[in-house]
Amino acid sequence: MAGLTEGVRIADALGSPAEENEVGGTLTSGQMATNVCDGPCNAIATENGNGVSLSDPNAGTAATGPTTISGNYLGLEPSGVGTVGNSVYAVLATPATGGCEDGPGDVTVGGTDPAARNYIAGGAFGIAAESAENFRVLGNAIGIAPGGGAVESPEHAAIGLCNESVTEPSLVAGNQMMLSPDTLGIETVFGQAEILGNSIQGGLIGIETTGAGPGGGDVIQANTVVDTDREGMLIHDEQNVVTGNSISGSGWSGIEIEVGGEHNRIGGDELGEANTINGTGHDSESGAILIAGTEASRNEVAANTGLANFGAFIELVGQGSSETPNGLKPPVVTTALQSSASGTAAPNTTVRIFSKTSSEAGELGALLAVVKADAAGAWSATYATRPVGTLVAATQTSDAGTAIAGTSEVGVPVAASADPPKPPDPEKGGTGGGSSIGGGNANPLPMPPAPTKPKVKITQGPKKTSTSTTAKFKFKAEPAAGAKFECKLDGAKWARCSSPKTYKKLKVGKHTFRVRATAGRLTGAVQKFQFAVKP
Repeated sequence: MAGLTEGVRIADALGSPAEENEVGGTLTSGQMATNVCDGPCNAIATENGNGVSLSDPNAGTAATGPTTISGNYLGLEPSGVGTVGNSVYAVLATPATGGCEDGPGDVTVGGTDPAARNYIAGGAFGIAAESAENFRVLGNAIGIAPGGGAVESPEHAAIGLCNESVTEPSLVAGNQMMLSPDTLGIETVFGQAEILGNSIQGGLIGIETTGAGPGGGDVIQANTVVDTDREGMLIHDEQNVVTGNSISGSGWSGIEIEVGGEHNRIGGDELGEANTINGTGHDSESGAILIAGTEASRNEVAANTGLANFGAFIELVGQGSSETPNGLKPPVVTTALQSSASGTAAPNTTVRIFSKTSSEAGELGALLAVVKADAAGAWSATYATRPVGTLVAATQTSDAGTAIAGTSEVGVPVAASADPPKPPDPEKGGTGGGSSIGGGNANPLPMPPAPTKPKVKITQGPKKTSTSTTAKFKFKAEPAAGAKFECKLDGAKWARCSSPKTYKKLKVGKHTFRVRATAGRLTGAVQKFQFAVKP
């Protein structure tokens, strides 16, 4: 289709919604074994147009959906070797009338099966969506040929989302990208996207978020970002959760929060939540995690790990000579032993204690313990025994686990001394006597309460019986800290969701909405709401 200004257009027509359309299809194993576009695969390219467009500006309509785009070569030659054409967008899912509202609905680009992967090359932008409800970008290859080698990537951005008015968050998961130096990997505007398990190699910035929306920020988890020219991840907005990612070789910061970025959480204290950041900052000597802002800025940095980063592992850059974003200096480790440490911090802050394998500022090891300073600012912690000489350092966080949490830089490390010998045990033949001075804290903090399963309460739902084909639910969890929700309607599978949750175009009949909450590794009881749509 080279030479066209529009490859495929799908949009509603008067009285005829565009539903159940598929461009391409799932390839067989035999078709996947070749690099040629065959079977249901379409090779689509245009000259300064759009490969697949899901709106009609002349009619002022977008595709109702569902629409599936899978198994195609977009901007790639049918042989699977080089690029062809010069599309502005390979896939464009936007409103017909402009602006970031009333876009197409229920669009899937790619799929969880490798046989549904689209290969996208060249042009200006790969995949772009604006106000597209329930938009999913799954398992695609961008800037990668079917044989696995690099091919020309989109010039400006691989994947771009604008979610200002959506009620269903977008999902960008399992995509692979090999990008040219000036190409942006994934860009989201107005949050409400889940960015999970993507692989990004090269490019200007791996993942960039901007323009906080009313529905909250993005969940950025388990992605791999390698060798970007600038930041691995750049955050301009609010309420993003960035956990379990691997970032290496970025020319600037591994993760950077710009001035105005507030209430973000970087890393986590549970298994698998720490971000691993290695070898970043070689072009700018910036921190592995850099936060720029005013004294009043608030962003939480929980457990993260990495080595060989230029500059400090956590670097706070104020807007004035005396300003420190998050308003905290690092805590002090006054005593470090093999299995315990103590020191001072701001009163009632949460102190995270880490091991370090070297004195290099850009290296941070495993999380050893998390404790809370008392009202006078004193803290003490015990942890699994470490070798003598292990460096111990700490950060402190005010209001940890809340929207107003803020974290300090990493404090000066202290080498661990040997634990004192334990006194003999009289029951095992020792002479006993004297007070116990074992390697742990002689006056330990009380054990934290056992974690509890979060309980969900549905606070708003539709009328029990009505003719409306739209149903909106609001719900909350107790305790709310760290709680994440999963929803399902009728026989659908459980899926991540947030409050409010809206379902549209419901069929006539009885329906059951279910919601549950998880926190850590605990899942609470399911709450349900039953209602009916009348003809």
